[in-house]
Amino acid sequence: MNKNNNIGGILKKIIYIIFIILLTYNVNAKVLMRPYLQGLTSNEIVIMVETDSQEKVKINYKSKINASINKTIESSYFKETETTPKTYVHRVALNKLDANSEYTYSLETKDANYTGGFKTLVKKGESSNFTFASYGDSRSAPKIFAKITEGMMSKNPDFSVYLGDLAYDGSYKLWKEEFFIPQQLEMAANVPFYNAVGNHEKWITNTQAFTDSPTCNSNDKGYYSFDCGDFHFLVLSTEQNVTKNAPQWQFAKKDLENSKAKWKIVAFHIPAYSAGAHNENKNMIAYTSEIFEKNNVDIVLTGHSHFYQHNLINGINHFVLGGGGSPLYNPTEAKYVIKSAKVYHYAIFKYFEQSLTMTVYDLENKIVDFVKFDNKK
Repeated sequence: MNKNNNIGGILKKIIYIIFIILLTYNVNAKVLMRPYLQGLTSNEIVIMVETDSQEKVKINYKSKINASINKTIESSYFKETETTPKTYVHRVALNKLDANSEYTYSLETKDANYTGGFKTLVKKGESSNFTFASYGDSRSAPKIFAKITEGMMSKNPDFSVYLGDLAYDGSYKLWKEEFFIPQQLEMAANVPFYNAVGNHEKWITNTQAFTDSPTCNSNDKGYYSFDCGDFHFLVLSTEQNVTKNAPQWQFAKKDLENSKAKWKIVAFHIPAYSAGAHNENKNMIAYTSEIFEKNNVDIVLTGHSHFYQHNLINGINHFVLGGGGSPLYNPTEAKYVIKSAKVYHYAIFKYFEQSLTMTVYDLENKIVDFVKFDNKK
């Protein structure tokens, strides 16, 4: 009898151990590339994990300063990619995080252990230092984009704002070959990025599978807004309806009207003002004159034209940051142009002691331009 009890106890322990292993590892799902970060706010983030299975994945995360926060959470849903065979990009949403705080995370499988970390955004309305990177138009040039990414990583940004045309088209193959290169995956595993979708990757199946955005009241993942301390960011989609009767127009108008932030930054792919290359865009000029200027927008970030350009129109600094790797174009002159350069580049914005600066770097990390914005009380 005692012998049977011992055997029963041993079996229970074995079953328990197997159960723990099943909880810890994604046994059947094969992780297809390193997890990366999306949808960052002051209290939320989404960890993206692409696998070959619909089976949920599990992420462990910890706070660097609060030892009591050591949790495991599973993916809430996935989106299918358009490829053969299908793959599944899972969303592991972490919420109720502390603002302006550092976390680490890990994903363990039977084949590998993936780790990363991030810092949540500064709480809305609070003044605190932070850094973000921005660039656009890396499609078709992964070798140049690798250098751009290495440059951005060397500046230790808290997050990135990308400006579209990350891949030549929305195909699975080119997303992997042109954007999800090793350097970008290393960066995106630790530096969350937001993207203003471009006309090359388009707002189609694979783009929607591979990107996500913060929760907001736009009810559309393609355009959205978020706050970081003294800053309000609005990201628009020039690949969706941008006319005055469109939901996006109404969202942009109400979003900026309702924001009381000291600084307002808007990002989208196709510029309103561009001297050279694709030149001006009437729809986005309408946004600028009827929404941005009336709601005290400070900075507009765009890509599409493959050069660097700083334009100043009616008090708003419009930047074209289209030098991420795509073939360069020749900028031209216009009355609103402050500076232009035909050069591959990226920009680093620093907010330090309530002072905002932007430094534009080339592939050798030499300074192309430096802008110090007027301080705000």
